[in-house]
Amino acid sequence: MVQSQRQSISEHGATVSPTQHRSSFASTKLPVNQDDTLQRFPMDDISAPLMPCGLHFPMVNTAATVLVAYGIISPVVPGEEAPTSYGKQIPASYYNAGLDRVVDEYRKLALEMEGGDGEKTLGQAEHSCIIWRKR
Repeated sequence: MVQSQRQSISEHGATVSPTQHRSSFASTKLPVNQDDTLQRFPMDDISAPLMPCGLHFPMVNTAATVLVAYGIISPVVPGEEAPTSYGKQIPASYYNAGLDRVVDEYRKLALEMEGGDGEKTLGQAEHSCIIWRKR
């Protein structure tokens, strides 16, 4: 098989640039469950108040998460009134988290829901409470 410097022919007959990385899963999409309320998460089993926890955020194009902050959470007690934070009802797939320390690299990470005092990033919300998606 003849190869030029600009392109080559793969074993499947497709033209592949030498600068492209070939992978068997590079373009595979991960299944996404849009309804988090149907999933069970580790914090759903917490029964002690003010439990230390790590807040995780999903990495792009992967099922893995990365630790972005440390804090505390309290359990949602079944049968009690819907939980709130700063007067806002907490959706079923979220929980109220008190942020103790944000990992430096993630201080500018935008919050999905603005904090009670108008915080828009994790760094701004350090030492306060936020509504965080269960992960």
